Order: sequence, then C-alpha cells, then structure tokens
Amino acid sequence: MDAQLDMLHGDEIRRTVNIIALQEPYLDPKTSLTRALPSWRVIYPPTHGKDGAGRTRSILFIRKTISTNDWAQVAIPSPDVTAIRLRTATGWILLVNAYIPCDNNAPISLIDRAIENFRERESIILLGDFNRHHPRWDEERNAHLFTNANLDLAEPLLNLVGRHGLEMTLAKDLPTLQSTASKNYTRPDNVFIPARIQRWDWHKADWEKYNEALELGLADLPRRRVVRDQTVLNARVVDLERVIWAAVEASVPAVVVTPYSKRWWTPDLTKTRRKVRKLAKRSYKLREFQDLKIHSQFRAERNQYTQDIRAAKRAHWESFLAELTGDQVWTAGNYITEEPTDGGTAHVPDLRTISDDGSEQIAASNEDKSRALLNAFFPPPAPELPEFHSAVPASPAVSDLKLLSSADIHLAIQHLRPFKAPGPDGLPACVYKYGADLLVPHLLPVFRASLRLGIYPAAWRKSRTVVLRKPGKPDYSVPKAYRPIALLNVVSKILSACVATRLNILADKYQWFPDHHFGGRAGCNTTDAIHTAVKAIKDAWARGQVASGLFLDVKGAFPHADPRRLARNMQDMGVPGGYINWMLTKLDGRVTSLAFDDYVSPELPILNGIDQGCPLSVFFYLTYNSPLIRVPKPRANELSIGYIDDVTFIAWGKTFEETHEALADIMSRQGGALEWLVSHNSTFELDKTACIDFSQGREPAPGRASQTQPLTRRDLAWGDHRVKTVAQHVFLGVLLDQELRWTSHSFRALARGVAWASQLGRLARANHGISPGLARKLYVSIAIPRFTYAADVWFKPVTLRADTKGSGSIGMAHRLARVQRTAALSILGGLRSTPTTSLDAHARLLPMHLLLNRACERAALRLASVPVSHPLYTAVIKSACGQKAHRTPLHEILALLGINPALISAQQARKPLITTPERIFPAKQEAGDLAASDPARFQIFVDGAHSEDGVGAAAVFFRRSRPLSSAGLTLGCSCCYTILDAELAAISLAIHMARDARIWDNLTIFSDSQQAVKLVDPTKGTPSHALAARTRTELRKLRRDKPGLEIRVVWCPGHSGVRGNELADEEAKAAARGKDYGEAVPGSYRKNLPIPLDPDHLQGLQPDTWRRELVFVCFIPFCGFKSKFKDSGCQLEQIGYLATALEARY
Repeated sequence: MDAQLDMLHGDEIRRTVNIIALQEPYLDPKTSLTRALPSWRVIYPPTHGKDGAGRTRSILFIRKTISTNDWAQVAIPSPDVTAIRLRTATGWILLVNAYIPCDNNAPISLIDRAIENFRERESIILLGDFNRHHPRWDEERNAHLFTNANLDLAEPLLNLVGRHGLEMTLAKDLPTLQSTASKNYTRPDNVFIPARIQRWDWHKADWEKYNEALELGLADLPRRRVVRDQTVLNARVVDLERVIWAAVEASVPAVVVTPYSKRWWTPDLTKTRRKVRKLAKRSYKLREFQDLKIHSQFRAERNQYTQDIRAAKRAHWESFLAELTGDQVWTAGNYITEEPTDGGTAHVPDLRTISDDGSEQIAASNEDKSRALLNAFFPPPAPELPEFHSAVPASPAVSDLKLLSSADIHLAIQHLRPFKAPGPDGLPACVYKYGADLLVPHLLPVFRASLRLGIYPAAWRKSRTVVLRKPGKPDYSVPKAYRPIALLNVVSKILSACVATRLNILADKYQWFPDHHFGGRAGCNTTDAIHTAVKAIKDAWARGQVASGLFLDVKGAFPHADPRRLARNMQDMGVPGGYINWMLTKLDGRVTSLAFDDYVSPELPILNGIDQGCPLSVFFYLTYNSPLIRVPKPRANELSIGYIDDVTFIAWGKTFEETHEALADIMSRQGGALEWLVSHNSTFELDKTACIDFSQGREPAPGRASQTQPLTRRDLAWGDHRVKTVAQHVFLGVLLDQELRWTSHSFRALARGVAWASQLGRLARANHGISPGLARKLYVSIAIPRFTYAADVWFKPVTLRADTKGSGSIGMAHRLARVQRTAALSILGGLRSTPTTSLDAHARLLPMHLLLNRACERAALRLASVPVSHPLYTAVIKSACGQKAHRTPLHEILALLGINPALISAQQARKPLITTPERIFPAKQEAGDLAASDPARFQIFVDGAHSEDGVGAAAVFFRRSRPLSSAGLTLGCSCCYTILDAELAAISLAIHMARDARIWDNLTIFSDSQQAVKLVDPTKGTPSHALAARTRTELRKLRRDKPGLEIRVVWCPGHSGVRGNELADEEAKAAARGKDYGEAVPGSYRKNLPIPLDPDHLQGLQPDTWRRELVFVCFIPFCGFKSKFKDSGCQLEQIGYLATALEARY
C-alpha cells in the first residue's frame, strides 16, 4: 500500500500522467478496496465485490481533470480485466488493462470479444501483466523459460495480437521484472497497439474519386510562390504529401490481414473443425474411460478432418491451375522458377564479423545485426582520397539542356511501375500516375527549385533499406551474403529520373563514357560485351598470339562509392556544375532504417555510397569507374571491358609471360587499377577475381613421345598479389573456357533448361493443370530465353545438307533438344515413346537447331543495324568480310544471315520523347456517350479491316454530326499487313483529309483502336512502328498549321452503336475487298503509297540467301518510305531495318 501511495504522490506522476493501469493492486483485506488520492478516480472491474468473482487483479486510476463526459467504462465480466473507452481529439480509444493468470488464458477470449465489438479498431491499447514468456519479447539468455508449456500458454495471446493487427511497442529484450529469489530480469509485461503501417489495397482504388479528392485538397493549399530556400521547399513537400494521403484515405480501401486467412479454406472445413473440437472436448472429459465409443469417434473424425484439409488444398491448387488466364500464368511461372525453400520465412542468423583487432565477433541481437549490416553496406568514407593520375585530361563543363518542363516529369512518371514497393512515406507510384495531371503543376516548381538552388527536401533523405539474401551463397552468417535494396520515396525517384534522362542525353552527345563501357547504356547489352571479349581473343589467335583475361568485380560497388570522388570525376568529364552541387546535397545527410525479419531498425546515418535503387545510381557509378575502364592502352595490345561493376582486362602477345606482364602493368602502373582502388575507396571481390589464359595451342608432353598437352599456364602475380589461373570462369552469365570450346557452357545451359522443364510437369498434368496453350507460353517465354541466353556467342549455327552431315554445333543442339522434349511431353501430355519430331510439330515448337539458329539470326539482325556510335559497329562491318582461321561468333551469325551489314540502315537508339501524361481510357459505355456528344464541329471516324480478302483502311468525314465524304484504300493482302497497320493508315488518311478540307474549327478524330491512339497521340512514347512515327509527324504538322484549333485523337469503342464508327467500319471492309475511292483519297497521301507486295512476290525479289529453312517476312509500312519497289532489282538496303519479324518454316 505504501509503495502504491508513494507512486501516486510522485512529482513525475502528478505532472505528466493522467491514467495509471495497475495489476495485482493493493486491496484492503476487510473492504477489498484499494488506496488512492482525491485527485484520482478508481475504476474496478464489473465483477469487483461480487460473490464468487475472485480477487480483483486489474484496476485503472483516472485523473479528475479528465471529464467524465470523455470516458466510459467497458463492462468485461472478469476480475482480471478493466477497460474504458476514452474520447480524444482524433476519436475514441479502447484502453484494456489485463492481468493474465500464470496457469490459464480465460481473460483472453473476453478481451477478444471486447475488441471485436469496438468499432474504432485503429485506436486500441492493450497492456498489462501477461505472465507469458516467448522469444518475441524475452531476452535470448532466458531460453530456459521457453519450455513447451510456456510457449503453448503464450500462443492464444499471439493469436489475439495477430488477429487484430496489434504490435508490441516495448522494445524486445527490455526487462520489466526482477525476480526476488534469483534476481533474474524477465519480461512478463507488455503493451500492444495497432500496427503503425496501414496496408492499402491499391488495386481496388477508386481513381476517379481519388482525383476529385486530390483536386479539392490541392485547391486548399496556400497560394503557390517561388521556392527560395530550404524551409519553403520542405513545407511545400510536406503539404503535398498531406494532401495526397487525404485523397488516398478517401478513395483506397484498407487491406484486412488475418493470420487465419488461407486461400484454400472452405465453409465445410469450418463445420468439420467445430465438430472435431466438440468431440475433442468430450473425449478429454471422459479420458479416464477409454472403452467409450466417443474416443474412437473422435479419432475417426480427426483423421477425416486431416484428409479433408489435404483434399481442399489439392482442389484449390487444381482449380487455380484450371482457371489461369494469360496474365495470371506468370504467377504460376514464378512458383516453378523460384529457388526451392522449406516453406518457412527466411531470417538473418547470428552474423560473424571481424573487429579492428582481428578477432571474430558474433552479432546476435537485431541491434547488433543492423550495425554489422550497416557497416557492410555503407562503409565509412576514407578520411582523405589520394589523387588519381588519369591518362585522360579534364574537360570543361558543357552547356546544360533547357529548363526542366512538365513534359519531362510526365515522362518520368509514365515509366514508373505503379505497384512497386513504396518508400518511407508509403505512397506507391500509382498515386502519381493516376493523378499526374493534378500533381505535375505542383511538382514542377519544387523540382526546378531543387536543381536551381542545389537544395534537397529533408523528407526525401530518408529511406528504408530492405536486407535481401544474395541467392546461392553457401554461408549466410556473414554480412556480405546480403544485399541492400533502398526503398526511396517515389516522388524523389521522379526527380532523379528526370535528372538521369538529362545527364544520359548529355553523356551520349559529348561521349563522356569509354567506348567499351556497356552497362546501363542505350543500345548495348551483355552479349555485346561478351562479343567484344571473344573477338579480341580470337583475333589474337588469328595473328598467332595468345591472350589472357583478368576478371574483376568491385566489392560493394555502389555503397563504397565516395560522393567527393564522384564529384571530382563528374567535374573532369565536363558535367555542368549545377548537377554536381545538387548531387552532393542529395547524398548528404541521408538516414535509413534497415528492415529484416520482423525488425525495423532506428534511423541510422549513411555517410557514404550511392543509393542502390535510385534512377541515377547507374549513371553515377558509370561516372565513378570510368577512369578504371580507361586504364588499358589499346595500342599496347590491351583492352578493357566494363559492365557496371564488372571489369575485365584482356592482353595479348606472343607468350603467356608477355600477357601476364601486361596485365600486371595494368594493375600496378601509375594511374593503374590499384591506384584507382585507393583513390576511389574501393576493393575487388577476391572470390570473384580470376585469370584465364586463352589458347588452343599445344606443346609436347614431357616423357611421352609423339603426344601433346595444352600449353603450360602459371598464376598471375604482381607485387605481393597473386591470382590463380583457372580453366573456366563465368563472365556476364556465360561460362568462358580457356579454349573457347563452349562445351562447359552448353552443359550448364542444359542443366538450367532441364531443371525448369522438369518443374513444368507440376503445372501441366494430363488429368488436371494448365492448358497446353498456357504451358507452351510459359516454355517459350521463360525456358527458351534461359537456355538460349547469349546463344549467338556460344552456338555455331547449324546448316544441314542432304549430301553431308552438316556443319555447326550439332552436338549442342542435340543435347539441348532433351530440354524441349521434356517440355513438349508436359505440354501435350504425350507418351514417352512419342518421337521428338512429332512432339515439336504438335506443340508448334521449332526443332532445336532451328530454334538456336533463329536466336542467332535475331542477334545478327540487331548487330547489323547498330549505329556508327555503337562499340561493335566497326567489328560487325569487318566481320562481314569473312575469315578463314579462328572465326569469331560475329563471323558465324552474319554468314547465317547472309547479308552485308554495310547495306543495312542503322537504327538509332531510341531517345526519350517529351510526351503527354499517360492516357487512361474511359469505360466502353462512357466512351460511347462521349463520342455521341462530342462538341467539335468537325469529326472524322476511322477504322481498319483485316480479312482474307485483304487489309483496308477508311475514314468518314462529319460536319455537325452529318457525314460529308468518305475515303479508303486497300493496303494489300492479310499476310503483309496487320490490323494495327490498317488502323494507323486510317488515322493518317484522316489527317490528310482534314488538311485538304481546310477546317476552321475544332476537329476530333475517332478510332476504335486504343493501341493506335496510344502510338499516335503519343501517350506511350515508345513507338517502334515506322508508320506510327510518320503519322505522328503528320499530326504535329497539322496542329502547327492550325494553331488556333483543338485537334484531338480520341478512342471510340467499336460496334457500340456510334453512327460514325459503324459507317467507318463498313467503308473499311469495302476497302479491304478492293473498292477504289479514286480522287476521294487526298493527293498528298496517294503519292506515298507503294506497290502492295505479297510474300511470294517479296521472296522472289530477294537474293538466293533468303531462300533457306528460315525465311524473313518483312512488314513494309505503306507510308513514310521513299522506295516504291517498282523494279525487280530490289536490294536489301531498300528494306533497311523494316525487317521486323522472322518466321520459321520447317
């Protein structure tokens, strides 16, 4: 009693505490009342003082200053639970004070019922003395308390907490009681509140309602003014986030998650479970009488219940497979693609670290683990960075691009993936994509101010770093077996994407990066880097030389990057100073919370590194290690190849001793690789460093006459460093061997393909499973790209002739055919004895040698059309001339293609287009109503038709809802043109009709093809269709010629009763049948029409090299192509890069 009164008299209590929750309070033995002060009201449980209720072990003290109008007691019939409803400025709070006996969980069910009846579930506080021990809150040194009995007693409490989405507020391992006898500290007390992070069902959001709420919220913001300092910028960002969250809460439903949610659960299982539980209780009560029938009945029902659960799981899986659609099939594909697990949740074990004195330390607690991971992910920067002696002189700063515009922000938002994991603010990309029209005007001044003033919002410096396992690591008790993924606020990534686009444009224009830096650059990929390495090696062989390759991987590349050195490199390249200052500000003062298992660390400072996950990270790191790629000297028989953080040095000479000396010089010279390491705060990953001596030469075997052996190879060494020379090494996913035979890689590809194909049978069973069409789709889309990756490097195209055995990698094709046979059997459900050729034919799969040939031809066609600025352009042109000895893969695939790359028009790398925000098409009924009530004076309805008769396009001109004229044309046969060609042709025809009609008021062009509207308007900004680009140019010219008019291209649903669309559909069908519209087709349009070509005529015009097992089918756009193909001497250069598809006939 004295201790209780002393607590109430305390100064801290009187100043700061308004409610006290007591468990096992003092009760007078005579009156059963506790002791309090006049300034407190005492709340007892409803059962207090009643006969048979037991001793009261839970009470609440409420200060008198809290009005009785603001709280009310909640009746819970237990002497161990006291609860009140408390009114606050934000709503009602349910406060539950509980005492849970050591030997039973009776109060748990009463608390569960009270929480269920409480409406404001987001405001619940559950606290008390729970008398439970569990690893979730107790210290690990108290493992002797984690007995099976104690864990079973804690299970109902954990279920209660999980069911209602509550989380523990007291930190783990924080003791609340010291044992009187043993003096041991334990944790029987806890406080639970709802989880702070609310999950939202973004897929079910009402985006129309969201935009309405967002518009209202933005209208209430203070009047926008110019951002001149950090304070105003921070306030503007906070206001925007607050308005967006208010719109989200008004339009996005919350996700209700319960630990009992199981997809396979059925109502029948619920009934069976109740029945089994009732029998279990009766059997337990009569456990002393084992001869009673109730025991056998309970066992039978329990076993049946287990069988029913298994059957429900199996039925749900079969139903899932049977009902798969084209989009859902990728989910099933992930099930068989992911690495095998035990089904449990992966966790971070105790981590082993090395201290400064060299001793090993164990990080057991989550706090220690987070510090160990932070030091591994973001090592501290070096005190001072030594100077790096670069062989390339510094360049002056170049001129910046024009001011950031709204269109740039729209483009960045449009490329975001809408439902990826958000950053600390919890807002995914979809809130910006669907509200771009409203948000961009508010984001533009913020972004401009950030770049202009070199300042960065404080809220965007925070991130959440998710700790993920690196797949395939043998030991996960070391921090380097994990990788950090930074979850940044999406709005900050939008700004970074805008800056990255601008810097990449400048980098291409001023050639900031080395030629052989392939990673992260438009038009380059991993196979280009591999081709470069293999060509250098085989060219050395052709000259009678040998080559050596040193393969390096920078350890923790992005986290080790020092912003100070990055700024110096950017300055030396000539990057405008504004971007350098902005970069330093962006990377300064960052904090992050590490998230692993169920633990989220406090905010920890990041003093070094680049955010891995930021759109700028690739550009920053290419800038950071560009001096390393420039270390080798090409004229000294040296070559470097870079792909992000993978660096390869190749040297060639007469002997391996000579090549090793060259590689050692590359590493140790002034301005060499080792100097780059020191000056750039980096190290190489030792277990990924390897050296290969490339040669197919042989030497006499000692002691064995007339026998030879491979050339002797020794380890590479320089100074105190030694790198082991190996026979093979994985380079960018391809297994290089010292003689470039590719046998080892073919077996590796076989293993990967067989592993996947064997899993396909789990989805495509004969009696239940996915349809053959979907199974084939999975195989073609996932398995084939896996085992044919870089086939243009390691596979020599197969040529079969009747009089010979053929040439090429026939053995490899036969081995890989096993993969396809296994997949085809699963797809078709055929017998094991079915011939492979029959399986391929019925599954519509190319024979393996043709499949690999097609992969090689696609690669050859891409390489033959690379622009002059591409690193492989010169190599491709030279490889077309042929080579007798040591032919490179470029020689082989270009010979298969049978064309001269010099005659192929180069297809420039696509530059990002300045676009309008992504169009969200309305519902079909709404779109039809909008088309019927369109206010424009002039309207043109267009349509295309695609049938056996041919392909046609037509347009019908309306003025004030009255048809005035129509026009159409026949494109050709259905083999040459697609329906999209026809739809785009119709829009182009409408534009020419509008120009000739000399319109003077607003015009709307209606098309029933959403894809055509997207390409023309141009919403997507990624048109590869030549006709779409031409049509879009014509549309821009029309808008420029009619500056005062509004000209729109709008989607109108087809066959929905819109008169104009029905007329256009009839005209298009007539045009497809060959109707001649004569002078109705505008002259400016008619002069661009080519002579329609069918496949037979096209094949007849091509050289003999086109007549082979693989036949090219060219889709010739009918507009914007100057060549008319009028003579039979059509050459390949006239087709250019318009050969966009390949079909195989076998």
